[in-house]
Amino acid sequence: WNADDANLPRVLARGCWSARLSFGATQGDWRLAVAADGSFRITDPDGVTRPLVLGLAGRHNALNATAALAAARIAGVATDTALAALAHFKGVKRRLE
Repeated sequence: WNADDANLPRVLARGCWSARLSFGATQGDWRLAVAADGSFRITDPDGVTRPLVLGLAGRHNALNATAALAAARIAGVATDTALAALAHFKGVKRRLE
């Protein structure tokens, strides 16, 4: 869940059956940081920071990738494996055509 969204804690307080990991740019279990040169870095729940390399531009895509990393962790995928897959993802064909 997006920890940067002030409305979500109220929704989650109603109950949630699934495992929960948060993500965001300002807070969360998974944190995205944007460097001065525009590159992205991700910090995982264990406090390990790694580069986030994407084939897609934009902060919104980086936040989506951060959410995907959290979901992958819940599914048992190793962080390095998920990061490598995200680096090769080029988007959905014809998405914006």
